[in-house]
Amino acid sequence: MSKLIILNINNSQYFCENNSFFYINSFKRQKKEINIKNILLYKNDKKIYIGYPYIINLYAKLSLIYHNSKKKTITKFQRRKRYKIIKNVKEFIYKAKIIKTKWLKRKQ
Repeated sequence: MSKLIILNINNSQYFCENNSFFYINSFKRQKKEINIKNILLYKNDKKIYIGYPYIINLYAKLSLIYHNSKKKTITKFQRRKRYKIIKNVKEFIYKAKIIKTKWLKRKQ
């Protein structure tokens, strides 16, 4: 009875099930519910749909629960100058959940 979905968000792919939690890196929207049309694969109880590159007329509704920020330090060395540059980057991690998936009506 579980539905498997592969989403494409910000050029990264997320494998998730319906009504389960997963984490999204560096997502810049501030809304609580988001509709996403970039679905690469959708597996229902009976059929498997594979998009080329995306599945047409299918969208998933996500709910963003909270975000957590983590600090990362990236060190880079410059050539021939013998010193290093250190940059601090904050990365936001959102916890998301798929509420529902819905097929849109085809235009005829």
